[in-house]
Amino acid sequence: MSKDVFGLLLLVFIALVPFCLMLIDDRRITRRLEHKHLAALAERADAQHNALMSGDLTAGIHGAYPPVSLEDIPAVEALRHQLDHIEFGQAIREENERLRRLDAVEQAAARLKGTP
Repeated sequence: MSKDVFGLLLLVFIALVPFCLMLIDDRRITRRLEHKHLAALAERADAQHNALMSGDLTAGIHGAYPPVSLEDIPAVEALRHQLDHIEFGQAIREENERLRRLDAVEQAAARLKGTP
């Protein structure tokens, strides 16, 4: 009986040792990859900081991909075209004139009510 138990324990030990070594190696590899990632991140941050300090105001502000220019979007160009044809000043003048006429009508109505 003790030989069977010893054999079973030996078999479990032989199976578990490589598994434990593999886990330890996997943790070491993961840690090494994390350190490489952090080193690359720090290197990129340093490069962007140095570029900013040397006068390049756009370096690193938008990351690796710059934002899309509004000129690349067709709907924005169509909206600009429509806005170019609207005369806001004229619309404001027309509204002010309409309000003046309305005030004049209200004043005339008030005068008519006040006189018999």
